[in-house]
Amino acid sequence: MNIASTKIYLASVQSIFQHPTWDVVLLVALFAISVFYGFWAGRRRIISAIIYTYVTLALLSAIPISTLQRFFGIRDEYGVRIALFAAIFILLFFLLGRGKVIGFPAARSVWQTFFLSFAQLGLLFHIILWLLPPAKAKLLAPLTRALFANPDYHIWWLLVPLGVLIFVRRLEAKEDW
Repeated sequence: MNIASTKIYLASVQSIFQHPTWDVVLLVALFAISVFYGFWAGRRRIISAIIYTYVTLALLSAIPISTLQRFFGIRDEYGVRIALFAAIFILLFFLLGRGKVIGFPAARSVWQTFFLSFAQLGLLFHIILWLLPPAKAKLLAPLTRALFANPDYHIWWLLVPLGVLIFVRRLEAKEDW
């Protein structure tokens, strides 16, 4: 990189931080919330929350949303889906023991908890934006739409938290040896 391109790069970075777009705000918020959520919830609760998220998503796909909309007289399908997702997730969280996961010992390093919380929150952001109707998803900022609301990345958002869980579990198994 020469001096002229370095100055242009620094000017564009400075411009982004002086007038951040919602994309940048969302990514910074995701990072900050991951740190605080990781310390607050702890590793075991985060692991449980990841598992509850998958169970909730599976149950949500089996619920007849249109029947519920007609029964309650609600027109907003997105609102019904998000409300059901939140209700099922919270119900599972409280009914299944608030984070007691067998097979995962207490965290030995902070970075594992951070990666788990980042994967959990990223998955939750993706699910919320993935449930948006396509017309509303088009209104999102380009980076947010590309990273979190892109249907092409749905399988990756489902696999990444599982990959992090597997990776962390294997590290723990190696350290126990």
